[in-house]
Order: sequence, then C-alpha cells, then structure tokens
Amino acid sequence: MTGVLLATWAANLAATAGLAAILWIAWGLGLFVFKVLRITIGQPLEETVLAAGFGLGTLSASTFLLGYAGLYRPSAFAPFLVILGIPALVATRARFHHLVEATRSWNFPRRDPAAWILVGATITAWVTALSPTIFYDTMVYHFAVPNLYLLRGGITPLPNLMFSNFPLHVEMIYLLGLYLGGPLFAGLMNFGFAILVAAAVTALARPFADPAVGRTAAALFLLTPPVLLTMRFGNVEIALALWFVLEVLCINRRREGGTRGWVVAAGLCAGWCFSTKYVGGLFALLPPALLMGEMALQDPMRRRSCARDAAWFAAAAAAAALPWLLKNVTYTGNPVFPALFTIFGGSDWSAARDAAYLADTHSPWTIAAVGRAIALLPSQLVFHPEQLGAAAESAWFWPVTLAGAVVAGVVHRNRPTWRLIAILGGYLIIWASTFWLARLLIPAMAVGTILVALALRRLERPQPFARWAVLLTLALWTAASLANDGPTRRSFLPALGLQSSDDYLSRMIASYPAVKFINERLPATVRVLVLGESRVAYLRRDHVHGSTYDLSPLVFLAGETADETGIEASLTKAGITHLLVNNRELARVENTYPLTAMSPVLKAAFARFLNTRCRLLVRTGDTYLVAMPERVPP
Repeated sequence: MTGVLLATWAANLAATAGLAAILWIAWGLGLFVFKVLRITIGQPLEETVLAAGFGLGTLSASTFLLGYAGLYRPSAFAPFLVILGIPALVATRARFHHLVEATRSWNFPRRDPAAWILVGATITAWVTALSPTIFYDTMVYHFAVPNLYLLRGGITPLPNLMFSNFPLHVEMIYLLGLYLGGPLFAGLMNFGFAILVAAAVTALARPFADPAVGRTAAALFLLTPPVLLTMRFGNVEIALALWFVLEVLCINRRREGGTRGWVVAAGLCAGWCFSTKYVGGLFALLPPALLMGEMALQDPMRRRSCARDAAWFAAAAAAAALPWLLKNVTYTGNPVFPALFTIFGGSDWSAARDAAYLADTHSPWTIAAVGRAIALLPSQLVFHPEQLGAAAESAWFWPVTLAGAVVAGVVHRNRPTWRLIAILGGYLIIWASTFWLARLLIPAMAVGTILVALALRRLERPQPFARWAVLLTLALWTAASLANDGPTRRSFLPALGLQSSDDYLSRMIASYPAVKFINERLPATVRVLVLGESRVAYLRRDHVHGSTYDLSPLVFLAGETADETGIEASLTKAGITHLLVNNRELARVENTYPLTAMSPVLKAAFARFLNTRCRLLVRTGDTYLVAMPERVPP
C-alpha cells in the first residue's frame, strides 16, 4: 500500500507540474496573440486568464494543424513544443518579474470566508480531476479519438466512428496531455480549465469593485456538483464555459471603449465555443447580440460602428471554426456532420440512422416546443433534475441562483448587474429551446455565481455571518453529494493513492484486464478489432472500434453476409491481428440499437469463426481477447 501511495502522489505531482508548464506556454502564446491584435490589458488577473484562455485556443489550433499534416510523432512533437515555447518565453519574460513581485506583495484575505472555501474547493477539484475517468463519452471519443490519432501518427478519417466527426477543439488539448503523460495528465487538463473559469468569473465581477464578490463567485463555481462531477469525466463543458466567459469579458472591454481588437478576440472565443460543441456556437451568439444591441440602442450614432463590429466578430468566429468545418467536408461531405444530415447528407450515414440517433439523444430530456415547457424549467431543475441528465445533488444550485438573480437585480439596479441577468436568462432560454442536457448549463452557472455572490454580499451587511453560513452550508452539501455518490466516492481512492488505478479500472470496466494485457504483452505492431466494448481510451495499440450509433465494426469490415472464410479474409486485409469482445455489452447494444447490429447470418458465422479459428488469450467474465489464426504462435 505504501508503494502505491508514493507512486500515486509522485505521478499526481508530476502531472500537476506538467499542467503548470502547459498553462505557462498557453499564457505566453496568448500574450503574443494580444500583441498581434494590439490589445492592452491593465488588470493583472484579467490579463492572465485572458492570455491563458487564448493561448489554449491557439495551442489547440496548432495541434490540429500538426495532426492534419500527419506529424504526431516524437520527432515532430518535441520541436513543435519548443517552437511554441519560444514566443511564450519571450512574451512572459517581461511580465515574470512583475508577477513575482505581485505574488510577494499579495496578502491572503484571512477574514473572508470565500477565500478559505475557495482554497478548499480548489483542492477538492484538484483531487477530483486526478481520478481515473470511466465516463462513457470520454472513453468513446473525448480521449479515445485523440488516442487513435496519436497511435496512427496524425488526424485520419475514422469512418466507423461517428463521434470522430464532432468538433474536437478541446480534444486537441487532451491529445497533448495523452502524449505527454497519458490519461492521468489528460484528465487533469479539466482542472486547469476549471481554475481558469474561476479566475475568469472573478475578473468578470471586476465592475462591482468588491474583490470579495469575485472570490465568492469563484468558490461557488468550484463547489457546484455538476462542475466537480464533470471535472472527473474529462468532458468539454468546463472548457466551453471558459471561452464563453472570456467572450463576455472581451465584449465588455469593447463596450468600455476598447479597440476593435477586442471584437476580434470575442469572435475567436465564439468560434472556439462552436469548435468545442456544435450547440456552443449557438450559445456564443448571445453575448454579442445582447451587449452590442444595448450599445446600438443607447447611442444611435454608434449603429454603423456596431454593424462593423458584428462583421469583424463573424469573420473571426468563422476563422476559428473553419478548420473543423473543412475537415468534415473533406472526410464526410457535411461540414457539421452528423447534424443537418437532411440538408448536407454525409458519407457512411443514412436517414434511418440519423432519425434513430436524434430520437435516442433526445430521449433523456425533452426538446421544449411550447412556452409552458420553458416556464416549467426552473421547477424541473429543482425537483426532477434527473430528467435533464443532472445529478440529483445539483438541485440546490438553481433555487440559490434564481433567488440570487432576483435579489441582485432588485437591490443593485445597475447596468452591469442587469447585463448578467440578461445573459443568464437568455442562456437558459436557448438551452431550454435546444437540448435539456444539464452539463450544458455550466457556462450559465459561471455567470449565475456572480449574481449569487452579489446577493450574499448585500445580505452580509446587516448580517455579518450570513456569507459564512451560506457558503459553509453549500460546501457541506457538496461534500455530502460526493460522499453519497458511489462511483465518485470510489474514484477518490486511486486519486489519493489508496487503491491502484489498475485495480480500480479492472473493477469498473469489464474489458480493462484484456486492455492491460494488450498494452503490456503484445507488440506495438498489433491491431485490435473491438466489438461490444466502446470504452477503449486506455488501449495503447492501434484498434478499430465504434459507438452505439455506428454500424458494428465487423459489419463495416466484412459485410452483412460473410462466412467464416470471408470474415477471416476481411479482417486479415484490414490488418486485424486480435479481437477484443464484450459479449454482454454486444447483446445490450444489439437490443437497444437494432439498426447498428450484426445480421443473424453474420453473427452466427462470427461465433463459429471465434470458436474454431481463433485462440483465446484472456477471458474475464463475458469479455475475452483472442488472436487471429495467422497470428497464433506455433
């Protein structure tokens, strides 16, 4: 146990140091981008978080171009990071001395409850992000697609994996993490995103001229169960929140008299929102529409200037999103594949599968078609969050947020407060009119925490201990939520070094023992066909796998009517050397998604092929690994 503990914490600290290095490179790149855009920022915190956010966006785009050129190999990655590090070093050298001096002169606000709770929330978020991820979406494509790109040396078409055609802006950051330190490092990137969002929230609260408001909002953001749970998953919604809040910051700077470079910067953030998630582009249209519209209404003489700003914004957003649109056009013929299939079509897809995919993805929640459904949204979030894909423990956040918005709007009655209320309300309306998926509310949570912090600050004046009481109550609620959630509680054990990651993953993922065998015992030249199991992000050998929405990879490679000989010939032609099969999951997927299942003829032939021509290597319950006939050792 001592050895596991020491090894775990050595890896944790090394990964954290690596994250700091990546954020430093991003910070320098962002400063370089601001120099190009002729943007000057006076506030140190705002400059740091904006530069880091823009640097991460630039780093993602650069990593995409490297992969599109087929250069995901050590001989290219090392010079790539050095080249990116040079402008980072030059840009940060002049500011490093000032940063050190600011750190030395900084006094910790000991009497502020938010400061102490923020420290505790940050530590909790850090440990949570160190937990090995087992979340389905992450294992199937957030980590799995970048992992395949690394194994194949570049970005290549994956026609049997529909998710590979989603925009993968954040996944390019995860790809760097996978290359430099594996899944642990990649998962910790989400912690970096969360800390930057907390800092951006603090910067967004700057117009209220009370540092305590920013600290309280940052603490509240890190305390919300959806944020902590998502941080453990390795998803993209926290990164979406980062670029959304940075977009609001940039638009605010333009409102305050900044140069047009701020409009371009806001457009880049909007493009990165779209490149993170298709619906993120829809949310990203909200801040400029509200804030530029307010400017035009206040001063009719500025309408022409606002029109030019809108054009620059649209151009910058399109430029940021263009790489992923072009990639999809090249690989599928549809720039937003699989969305809008009825308009643009798309290769290796069909109308029937598209209809089934839409019906299935909408089934856990509802598309709001009438005003009554939207009006009932607050009560649904509070009393039935599970219907919206939210953890039941997150229900406290929305009554607190809605009450905070009302109190802040009534008490403060100033334009910055009403702008935040408009952004929060507009976001909720767009969300309710599209996908009722709770994780997509994380950007709105970032804005809502400022309103709650404003209400708490007002409440504290007649009641000095009010903020202590509220923040401690919410902190204890969050702690209880994490303790009561079985998977979350168990995931803390390997993060703290109380259980090995291999043991934890073997207990949580049926195929992991076979994956571990492949990684440790089979040569780098093997290629594995994975059937039934989709959570393969930990597999370090080239492989072919699909998702529940894709045709079975065996159908894709061999066709619907192949016999044993045809199966063997097709798999050999595709370079398959081993097969990893999860029978239980294969049966579940066939029952749930019949459009993607194997035909009875192929299924019977495949069973005979496994039993008569393949050699069993590993078996764990209903999951087994076999070797193809040509690869069976004598």
